[in-house]
Order: sequence, then C-alpha cells, then structure tokens
Amino acid sequence: WLKYPVNLPSPLANPHPVPPMAAQRWEVVGGGSSGGIVAREGKEVRSTELPTRLATGALIQELQMEGERLRYKKLTGRGPDTGWVSLKFKGADLVVRTDKRPWNPYELLGIKPDATDAAIKSAFRKASVKVHPDRCPDDPDAASKFRELTHAREFLLSPHKRLFYNIKNRLIQPVVSVEWWSDWDTIFDEIDADLDLEGLTSEPGIPPQVPTDGGRVDILIMGATGLTGTVACSICHRQLQGRTWAIAGRDGRKLERLRSKFEPSPGFRGMTRVESAEDLERLARTARVVCDVTGPKIEVGTKMAEACVKAGTHYVEVTGEVIHNRLLRDTVDGSARAAGVCVLGAGGLNC
Repeated sequence: WLKYPVNLPSPLANPHPVPPMAAQRWEVVGGGSSGGIVAREGKEVRSTELPTRLATGALIQELQMEGERLRYKKLTGRGPDTGWVSLKFKGADLVVRTDKRPWNPYELLGIKPDATDAAIKSAFRKASVKVHPDRCPDDPDAASKFRELTHAREFLLSPHKRLFYNIKNRLIQPVVSVEWWSDWDTIFDEIDADLDLEGLTSEPGIPPQVPTDGGRVDILIMGATGLTGTVACSICHRQLQGRTWAIAGRDGRKLERLRSKFEPSPGFRGMTRVESAEDLERLARTARVVCDVTGPKIEVGTKMAEACVKAGTHYVEVTGEVIHNRLLRDTVDGSARAAGVCVLGAGGLNC
C-alpha cells in the first residue's frame, strides 16, 4: 500500500538551532534524605502527588510562579518532566535560583553540533591543554575541569550516546519523504471488518472475561486511525469475543468512519477524540489496557505511557524505535513498578 523513500541528511538536519528564550533556572536542593522533593499536578498543596519525586540536584526551568509554588519544566535529573513544587518546607529551601546550565558537551568543547570526530578530538586537545593539572598546578579545580572535558569527548565519540543526545535536544530532524500509492480512504475501504488480516489459522487463547474496573473497557486502541490502528481494530473485532474495546485518535473524521465500520461489534464501546496532551490521563482512566499504535515515537514521546502509569492502566506499544524504547524504560520503569503497572515496549513488533 505504501512506499517510503527516506532521506536522512548527515549528520544533522538542524545543526544550528535557535536558542530558546532565557528563563529562570532553579536547582533542587531539598529532599536529600528521601530521594528528592514532592511534585504535584496542580498549584494547590493538596493537589494530586505525582508518582515519582523530583530528584535532589535536578535542574528545572521556571514556567509559572504562584506565591510559594513553582510550576517547572525539568532540564536535567530524575523525576517528573513537569509539575508544581514548593519553594520552601518548614522554612528550609527546597529549590534555589541558579545560573547553572544543562550539561552540553558541545559547549564544553567549544564546537558545533555538526562537528566531525576529528574536530571533536582536535577541540579536546586544545581545551585540555589549558586546564591540565600538570600545566595548572595552582588551580585546585584543574583536575575536575580536565575530567569534565574528557567525559564530553568520550560521550560525543560514542555514536549511540551522541545520537540519543541530539534527538532528545532536538538537534537532529530526520527528513522523511512519503509517497502514497493510495490515500487513507482508499486503504480503509479495502479493509473488511470481518476479514482475518493477520492470516491466523486459529484464534489465540483469550482468558475468560473478568469484571471491569469501574466501567473501564478492556482495551483502548490509541492512534486507531493509522494503518496499524485500523488493522488492530479488525483484530479486536474478530478476536475479542466477550471483551470490550474502544478507539481514540486525533482525526475526528477518520474516527467516525472507524466507528461506523466496527460499531456492530458486540464489544465495541465507542470513540474519543484526543485534542491535547491534557486529555491523555483522562483517557487512560477509561481502560484496563492501552494499546498505543501512534507514531513516530520520537515525536509523540512517552506522555501516553506516563498517563497510564498515573491511572493504573497497563500499556503496550508496537514501535521498533530502539532509542524511544530506551527513553520509555528510563522515564517510566521505576514509577510503573511502584504502581504495579505493566509497560511493554516493542510488543508485536514486525520487521
């Protein structure tokens, strides 16, 4: 149905990004004995506590200030990406203003993000001479400065670490040119709701139905209007006898067409249009399991998985993006274990 001529400029599509507007940065100094400070969803002290703490030493950026409460965006360290924290607790500072900047290996070596390996090595040699402990015996910080430069060089000479850093900081933007052999409507019309698209010789073993949790559907297909999502709907229609399922996505017109095709299914429970990231947690509370077939994941990120962990909803996705799967593990593994939630990346991946 589709063909994808892919053009990936090397190594960076955006080697000189426009720097963001300056904003006040804060450093977390409290919570040293408890692994960090409490972060909450809202500005009220009684609002819902986020599942993980904001780690001591984390660097955050100020988004909004309301009295003694700070809404932040995390720059470095462990903990929720955004939320509200208190400035003080019982008179002691929890966060303090700082001029520190997020660690930037390119800035440390004085090179641009599109520097070659040879340029990285050359920049390290020039910079290290100025801070080497043997050449700067009177500088007590010479050794730590030299170690920092060495770490930056080794980091940038590691292809995987450098690629992950570039993507996370939006320094790389792969250009994908997609040529469609047929449009979505044509593809959709070719799918028969009763056709076994996966060519299964027999139905897989499906556990007996169990009582739903507070009216939740058994499975919610997030991103149902895509090609993979449409196939997933067909499988649910055929295979989930005695189970309930629903669909969600951003395109209202396509969702309506999906609903018209699959609504006769006894287990189908309707559709939800997602308009913003704020809708995700509310959506996660409507299901026992979310099957996430949105993408590309490097753009969508881990917001749906984080919302599922907060809602106590199991989560599975089908992406084969290795870097995203690593980010998924680093972001939600700890909080998912604590909440007893199963998070499965690359489930059902086909190559």
